[in-house]
Amino acid sequence: MQFFRGHANALWNLTPTVFRDDIILKFHRKRMEYLRTSQVIEFEFSLLHDFLFGCDEQGISIPYDSHDFRSSMDYSTAMARYADSTAGWPHKEFHSILAMAQHHGIPTRLLDWSRSSLVAMYFAASQVLNSKVETEQRLAVWVLDADNTTLANIGLETVSPAGSVSENLAAQKGLFLLYKEPSNASYTDEFCPETEKSLIDDLLANNVKVYKFTLPANTAGELLLRCMKFNVSATTLFPGVDGVAKGVMEFKLAKHQASIL
Repeated sequence: MQFFRGHANALWNLTPTVFRDDIILKFHRKRMEYLRTSQVIEFEFSLLHDFLFGCDEQGISIPYDSHDFRSSMDYSTAMARYADSTAGWPHKEFHSILAMAQHHGIPTRLLDWSRSSLVAMYFAASQVLNSKVETEQRLAVWVLDADNTTLANIGLETVSPAGSVSENLAAQKGLFLLYKEPSNASYTDEFCPETEKSLIDDLLANNVKVYKFTLPANTAGELLLRCMKFNVSATTLFPGVDGVAKGVMEFKLAKHQASIL
């Protein structure tokens, strides 16, 4: 199986948002040298718990909702479950809400990928066009070539939620790569941001086929225009009025950048 991911900057690591230094410092507010893995998991769970509460308040459906799921999302129950060992976090009952939360801006340990190379190219180009980039910067598209058995052997797992989790996820042919806490994980383990930052990169590089293709960032406009020829744009990847508006503006940005090459 092949999966694809786009980055505006070829120097970026394959780092899930919840492991990123800026996210931890901004929202967790713990000094790095005193942070434990168990505290990061508690932080992750608290985000999911609050996200679920907010969806309930707004009458928003949660995929695969059930009595058992609600029991697992009880704060006291979850903290007791991982009090002595963080091994296996997050278990399968949390996968769907993790995916839904991730696609709506909640930091999680899921890393977005797509089954479509064109979708990955679009995201790399779009990120460049919608941000300030350095003159020498290069965008990148990652290609991961591995089966689930190989990934499981190195502590990684693919998560492919139903399309009902998010219409954006369905349109983007999306799936996630999940890093699970190893079987020997302990609640007393120290959390090392620099280790976690490159963890997935190292696991992939040493154990499976993974490739990174780069282009100069100033070709992003041309790349986006080529994606549009295959009907891959914000309009098709973000169903709804907001996606149409984003597509219109990105087309203008792409035409402008392509014209000044």
